[in-house]
Amino acid sequence: MKLLICVITLILSSCTTKEPYTTSALKIKQEKGILSSLTDEDLFLMRKHNPEIAEKIEKTYGLNIEEIIKLQSLGVSSDAIIEILIYTKSQFSLSTSDVIRMQMEGVSHKVINYMIRT
Repeated sequence: MKLLICVITLILSSCTTKEPYTTSALKIKQEKGILSSLTDEDLFLMRKHNPEIAEKIEKTYGLNIEEIIKLQSLGVSSDAIIEILIYTKSQFSLSTSDVIRMQMEGVSHKVINYMIRT
């Protein structure tokens, strides 16, 4: 009987997931090749530290400069951020001070250049 309980416990514990985002619409979109630059770590960080941003991306709402800075500070790759901007159809009208601020906050030149072109 103890062996059966141990086996059942082992099976159940292996079925649980540590990452609550795996069933999210964002994860499904990534699996379909949309937002393919997003890594599992990117998804986890967004869900854990900025669920509002992840929700906006899922609903394809455009992101703002503050959210781009947050994504960059979380370590989301430049390619993934650009892919998110394309997917959400985010558009910007950047001022010189916006560009300087983003540079000071560590947003990559690649992301800034993409944002300027929108």
